[in-house]
Amino acid sequence: MKNIKLYKKSIAKAEHTEPYTTDIGPKYTRLLTSARLLKKDKEELQQALEEIAAIYNNAPCGYHSLNDKGVFIHVNDTELQWLGETRTGFEGVKKITDILSAESKKKFAHIFPEFMKTGFLREEEFFFVRKDGSSFPVLINATANYDGKGNYKSSRSVVMDISARKQLEEELLNSHRDLQRKNDALTIANENLFSIYPNPSTRIFTLNSEITNGEISVADLQGKIIFSSKINSTTSTLDLSHQSNGIYFVTIKNEKESSTQKIIIEK
Repeated sequence: MKNIKLYKKSIAKAEHTEPYTTDIGPKYTRLLTSARLLKKDKEELQQALEEIAAIYNNAPCGYHSLNDKGVFIHVNDTELQWLGETRTGFEGVKKITDILSAESKKKFAHIFPEFMKTGFLREEEFFFVRKDGSSFPVLINATANYDGKGNYKSSRSVVMDISARKQLEEELLNSHRDLQRKNDALTIANENLFSIYPNPSTRIFTLNSEITNGEISVADLQGKIIFSSKINSTTSTLDLSHQSNGIYFVTIKNEKESSTQKIIIEK
């Protein structure tokens, strides 16, 4: 009887106990917010990576990485376009020696082992060979990437196409040569306008000149005029006995022509 009462009492207590609940609303909200933030972060990260890749591939200069065998690990679109190549069959397949001229291959064979040790390459010129066989000059700067044990992993190379610069240098050189030829021709022409002898001389010089009705002047190395006179005949004498030993410049000119020659006084 006593047990029955206790049982009824237990049932009654259970009926008045608040039911057990698991309110997952706040937890779900937090998880959902976290998931959304992660998705947003992932999208922003992906966008940033795409922007970096676009900058890398569309840079005005070439970028590439080489392993210890000289094989291209990475290369940007700019450099591929210069070479007339596509990424397929290039990255991980071709070596840099495959795109170098014969002379540049020799240079690379000498420089690359040293580069892997020092980790630096500065302003080195090479000639790249395009897929169609034509070549163009480049300037390469590079640094090396090493693993935790100090072993060479790859290069980080910047490549500049210097075709325009080389063309300008060639044009300037040709222009300089042309000016030199013209100057030489003018010098010969000027020398033919008059002759002076003996040269060197102790003091007296004789001049034979095609210039008449003009002026003759003598200047020292500082450009100071030490003698000047009118010239009216094709042959004249120049007396510089009062001058010290040294180099002087004789100029004969009129309204149309002018000619200068060097003389030496040796007493």
